Amino acid sequence: MTLSEKQIDQVRTKVHYSEVDTPFNKYLDILGKVTKLTESIINGNLSNDDSKTEALTEQNVSQMKESIQLRFLDLQSSIDTRKAADENWETCQQETLVKLGNLGSKLPIIKGIHSKLLLRIGKLQGLYDSVQVINREVEGLSEGRTSLVVTRSEWEKELGGDLVDLLIEKNYLKLVDSGLKKNTTEERYRVYDDFSKGPKELESINISMKCDIEKVRQEVSSYKDKWLRDAEIFGKITSIFKEELLKRDGLPAEGEGENNDDDYVSDEDEERKERFKRQRSMVEMDRIQSMDEKEESVHEYVDQEEEENEEEENEEEDDMEMNIEETKEDTEAGGESGQQEENDETRKGTEDFMQEQDAIGETTERDVYQSAEKHGGSASDYSASSSAEEVK
Repeated sequence: MTLSEKQIDQVRTKVHYSEVDTPFNKYLDILGKVTKLTESIINGNLSNDDSKTEALTEQNVSQMKESIQLRFLDLQSSIDTRKAADENWETCQQETLVKLGNLGSKLPIIKGIHSKLLLRIGKLQGLYDSVQVINREVEGLSEGRTSLVVTRSEWEKELGGDLVDLLIEKNYLKLVDSGLKKNTTEERYRVYDDFSKGPKELESINISMKCDIEKVRQEVSSYKDKWLRDAEIFGKITSIFKEELLKRDGLPAEGEGENNDDDYVSDEDEERKERFKRQRSMVEMDRIQSMDEKEESVHEYVDQEEEENEEEENEEEDDMEMNIEETKEDTEAGGESGQQEENDETRKGTEDFMQEQDAIGETTERDVYQSAEKHGGSASDYSASSSAEEVK
């Protein structure tokens, strides 16, 4: 069976493009088996083993015959399919060539359409550029302050003549073209401001600011009234304290006894004596008042400890009494410097008393601090209160 030139071309094409044709390969395979069997028969090299496929048996021959017929039919159908595809392709190509030949008269129309499309694309590009410019301007308006230049007629159309005159008077609208005549509609005025917010938003902001200002004004007035009332109360308290201090020093109140002063005492000596007495009385009053409060807070504990530590406390109280008497004499003689020495001596006596209390025992010390904390005082407060009692 010889192959035609077309079949040879197909084989070459398949080899060139590495196209796998399964029916054709199967048909060649069965032809190869038949060729080997015939070659064995001619050469006399037949195998006596019936199990081999090359054995010349009736069963093997019938199977080869059926396989050859089936694969030949499969290959034939594949070739017919390819022939139909080639014919369709040739037909379509011929029709395309005919249409291309007829398009010669329509080429000017296509060129006109192409030119119109180019014009429309150019217009769209210009529109896109203008939209970009507007977007940049809007973005600049939204970011912060910007300038706007409009003629006077347009300003009056948008805002009204009275408002435009007021804005020009307030120098909010500034004239750009100074060469033109004034009060004409062709004048251009420039404004520089933040246009990112609309009128409604600005009105709401203005209303909220007014409400906040009113609230602040009300709060300031209420606080002012409270401060005035408190200041009046403190003034009264201060005047009462001054009168009480003058009474304790044996001096008459303000406005009384001014005519009883001796003529030979100078005003400077009198002021110095009064200032010294006032300072001394204020210091003594504060010290005695604090000591009285602390004495009350530890009174219960003093009663319990007096029975157990009577001897030791008597010795310490004698020492404290001597120290307090000395500091008191220094205070009367030296004024403010004596008061400082008195505080130092009192502090030393308090430290000695605390050391003696620590020597009594850890249990006694713990009770002292617990009872003192419950009543708002401490062991040092107790010693200070006892010294204050001796001073009295």
